[in-house]
Amino acid sequence: MVSQFWEYTFRCKFAPPPAGWVASGGALCTGQEDLASVETEFLDVSNLRPEYNIYKAVYSLAYALDDMLRCVPGRGPFSGHSCAALQTLEPWQV
Repeated sequence: MVSQFWEYTFRCKFAPPPAGWVASGGALCTGQEDLASVETEFLDVSNLRPEYNIYKAVYSLAYALDDMLRCVPGRGPFSGHSCAALQTLEPWQV
């Protein structure tokens, strides 16, 4: 997958290239190509929307709550390897 992304982004092929690729002017990928010099929709982070940040926050919250529900007493992340007391959980603590 990474090699396909690389070949698409830099319009090159890793060895061995398809027959006739180099002869028809195609470049071989060296692995030294510079991502900073490429403008592509995959790498453009200038238009990150607030919705994506909300998505990430909800995703993180869901995983945190799931981790808390799956906590095994004696193996938890808190002092004495305890788990959080879900009955006394305040929303800002998550």
